[in-house]
Amino acid sequence: CTNTPGSFTCACDAGYAEYLTSWTELSKADNPLGAAAGYTAYGKFQAVAGNVLAVSGDEENGLAGAVYLYEDQGDGAGYVQTARLASPTDSAGARCGNGLAMYESQQQPGAVKVFMGCRGENGSQGSVHVFEYANGAATLLESLVIPDGTASNYDQFGETIALSGSTLVVGASNDNSRRGSAFIFEYTGGQTATTFVQTIEARDPLPDTNFCQQVAVDGNLLVCGSSFSNSAHVFEDTGAGFAMVTNLGASGNFGQAVAVQGDLIFVSAPSYGEGRVFVYERVAAGVVTQVSVLSKAGTPGAGDSFGWSLAVSGGNLAVSAKRHDEPGRSNVGCVDVYQVASGTAITLLARLVPAVSTDFGYGVAMSGSTVAAGSTQLGGSVWVFGGATTCSDVNECAADAAICGANAACTNTVGSYACALLPGF
Repeated sequence: CTNTPGSFTCACDAGYAEYLTSWTELSKADNPLGAAAGYTAYGKFQAVAGNVLAVSGDEENGLAGAVYLYEDQGDGAGYVQTARLASPTDSAGARCGNGLAMYESQQQPGAVKVFMGCRGENGSQGSVHVFEYANGAATLLESLVIPDGTASNYDQFGETIALSGSTLVVGASNDNSRRGSAFIFEYTGGQTATTFVQTIEARDPLPDTNFCQQVAVDGNLLVCGSSFSNSAHVFEDTGAGFAMVTNLGASGNFGQAVAVQGDLIFVSAPSYGEGRVFVYERVAAGVVTQVSVLSKAGTPGAGDSFGWSLAVSGGNLAVSAKRHDEPGRSNVGCVDVYQVASGTAITLLARLVPAVSTDFGYGVAMSGSTVAAGSTQLGGSVWVFGGATTCSDVNECAADAAICGANAACTNTVGSYACALLPGF
């Protein structure tokens, strides 16, 4: 425990780590337009940063789309709607919110930056609008389009968006005759100008492969997924820009969702039987290998769509199965939350299922101990869950197989570990 002005902070002792152990439903954000509005895709995509929740409905208002912002003031009222974001033109068919990302500003406490993709704007060339939200009000900072001068109708720039530090990645899966591209920008919260850095493509792009339908980035590791071609392309930045490392593949809509944290890569295949999540690890610069495969716990059912959506944060992984059945209820949906100690040490912590839902888990977002997951049915809703934490012993032997070297055996102990030489050494 460390005392701070007006409060205190807790930190785990050496050899222990903070793990999420239990989850509670904190709040529910229903579509502000109500069920009478019909299907608006509200709940398909969401993002969480600080105490702000963003939820898109990219098929409302003649497919113009919008993003709704909610804020939790900590007064027990849960997340309350405070703003609605739309394109400056608010034009029919813009599909704003189909791509969505958000992060908490380090320069302005309590403020967030929201990146809203409008893949159908400008004749479906697409765009990304950047907003700053603070004190209940949102301000448009800038609007991005394909920066290399090759934009054409139906590129769908802004279909998917990912952030890591100052790196912004925007996918355009229909660019270049549906081969697909992703565009890398440099963005820092203290400036409004976003700088274009590079364009990335598959190493041997073919027409109609829709490269980068989904994108994830963490540090210098980037993954582009395409369920259309059952592929996930891995890129690494070693200082001279992102270069392709490998192309991963399987079947069953492999590449439907992707996530990256550290050296670990997660790629889902929700139609691979009841669904799978393939786990890969970067074991050295430019070297990626498969280390495990996740299946749905319990009694999986055909068509569960396990892996429909993925999110990762702080050593925890959220995996949705939007067609999960509960006793007496079909297609309820669920989100399974895992603790990820390493690529081979992944433990199921909790299964999140609302009391009433259909297709829950169509989209999922995670930030720290907060999970937000949505359903597009019955007008659309998003549920927010919070996790309680505890300090638990770290199994250093499982987290790092080489921690004792090649000629010694590792034994985990409470709060530490021990190494013992193998016989003959």
